[in-house]
Amino acid sequence: MSLRILSLGALTLLAIAPLPAQTPSAPRPKGPVELRADSLLRAGSAGEAEKLYRQLVLEDSTYLRAWNGVGNAAAAQHRDAIAADAFEHAARGARIPAAVYNAGAMHSRLGHLDLAFDWLNKAVAAGINQPSQFTSDADLAAVRKDPRFAALLKRATDAFAPCLSNADARRFDFWVGEWDVTPATAPGFNVGSSVVQRVSGGCALLENWTANNGAEGKSLNAFNSALKQWQQYWVGQAGGVVEFRESHWDGPTLVYLARDGMPWQRLSFSPLDSNTVRQFGEISTDSGKTWQVGYDFHYHRKH
Repeated sequence: MSLRILSLGALTLLAIAPLPAQTPSAPRPKGPVELRADSLLRAGSAGEAEKLYRQLVLEDSTYLRAWNGVGNAAAAQHRDAIAADAFEHAARGARIPAAVYNAGAMHSRLGHLDLAFDWLNKAVAAGINQPSQFTSDADLAAVRKDPRFAALLKRATDAFAPCLSNADARRFDFWVGEWDVTPATAPGFNVGSSVVQRVSGGCALLENWTANNGAEGKSLNAFNSALKQWQQYWVGQAGGVVEFRESHWDGPTLVYLARDGMPWQRLSFSPLDSNTVRQFGEISTDSGKTWQVGYDFHYHRKH
């Protein structure tokens, strides 16, 4: 079970999830007491499981996974204050992200909203950032009624899908949509259609091209944050592949460049208005000294 999919209504799963030990480089194997406690909690005997987990923390108060077990067992019995304290112990150093989140969930159950928000914000920073977790977990009912929840949810959403709020990754959004495609000089003649989708959590645009003769092609377009450039990978039905590894912006126009092999190719996208995009293809057989027009298309948004 992923640590990002948390529900205190499924405590047995949390209890036996593979959690990191105190030092990730040397995980501590589970001994017979902990394995027995896990088994009891899974079987619904939370009280007996809690006794065994407490035996482990009495032997070693720094054993975070045992503290997490105490928290899960106590929460299953709705001993929320005890569970909150145990999860706070387990959350030290954020080595068990589930414990950080669950500390916040327990404080939400208790109505300790300031503490709940403090721990839940820490959970987002620790990697618990799936928005649906925050909007569906019954333990966060009190938190969701608080005006601060909107900021918490935005923080989680931005962490879960960062490209959605990244201006560089959204700059090519003018190409998203369903389009009829015509030559720029013959708007009444249809050469094909295209559906451009935002994919990968908003980090890429996928074009699904269909020519009027039925031939298909696809391109994947993404902002490469390491290079600070957009890149495109095109594959046509005939097997042709073009990698546009370089790009720059010329005002509102995105200009791609592919210069591996011959001819070089240059591809420009310009938003003419909210419902029209120009795609202008050029080729060069002299390493970019001169360019010839390959095609000049207008994408017309379907209504």
